[in-house]
Amino acid sequence: MIRVRPAAVMATLVGLGMLGTAGTMLVRSRWLGPAAELRASIAEARGSLESQRQALREASAVAAELDAFAASGLGTTREAVDHALRTRLADLAEAAGITTASVATRGERVLGTPMRSAMPRRGVWDRLRDEPDLVELGASISGEASLPAVLQLMANLTEAPWPRRIDGFRLDPRGAGERLGFRIDVTTGYLPDRGGDGPMPPPAASPAAREAVARLVARDPFRLPPPPPPPEPPVAVAVEPPPPPPDPGPPPFPWGRWQLTGVAEGPGGPEAWVRHRDEGTAAVLATGDAFHTLRVASIDAEGVVLALGEDRVRILVGESLAAARRLK
Repeated sequence: MIRVRPAAVMATLVGLGMLGTAGTMLVRSRWLGPAAELRASIAEARGSLESQRQALREASAVAAELDAFAASGLGTTREAVDHALRTRLADLAEAAGITTASVATRGERVLGTPMRSAMPRRGVWDRLRDEPDLVELGASISGEASLPAVLQLMANLTEAPWPRRIDGFRLDPRGAGERLGFRIDVTTGYLPDRGGDGPMPPPAASPAAREAVARLVARDPFRLPPPPPPPEPPVAVAVEPPPPPPDPGPPPFPWGRWQLTGVAEGPGGPEAWVRHRDEGTAAVLATGDAFHTLRVASIDAEGVVLALGEDRVRILVGESLAAARRLK
């Protein structure tokens, strides 16, 4: 009969456990560890590759937008863009029927890359830090013309095919409002290293712009109505001279002779234009300005609201200030 000693069995089991542990450690160190590292490296490489592909797709889209912007530009140098901008503005004025417009260009503004602070100072990055991204050139066109011609010029400029930004405009009624002095400030941009100065399509306002011009021309808010006919002279009647009246003080302000001739969006915000019917004196009022005892409370497309203390009155375009209606 074979007798099994417990101590020998226990020693055998401990030895087998140690052997299994050593084998597991050997497999992990030789195979499982490098395989996990290799899988992580593969995943990282795939992520980097996808990032590069996404960057290339975005770069292609940006390049296409830049090419489209450059192709619609007026040139690649200050001299070429200056000449082209003057010519285009003169063409737009002529197309609107204005032959005496004056065009002047202003100083240019060079815009650098917005990533300048993120670029290191070495190698090709140093050159890219100081390379201009975009150049802006401003100009103005001014003159005197009828309301339809000025509105047509503004519509043509709005629909121009080359890059432009309208910075502001000013209209000044002349005489009885049948002519307008005007000035329009505009800015164009060009890329110094790419662009085009090829032929541009003729300026033509869109149907929406033409409809807007027709509505404004029909209203003609700048033209003053003809003055009323003088009253019939009274019949002289011999009467005893009345006693001299007491001193009445200064005459009342002639609200009925002042008329709201128009409203417009000026460089600093909405503006209201008032004009004396007899003297031709004009004033341009902004929100908050005082006019005699009144203050301009607000300006909209149809008229203005004037304040006298706590009271508010409203006047529509074309009405005299005496026609003010009290607001509830």
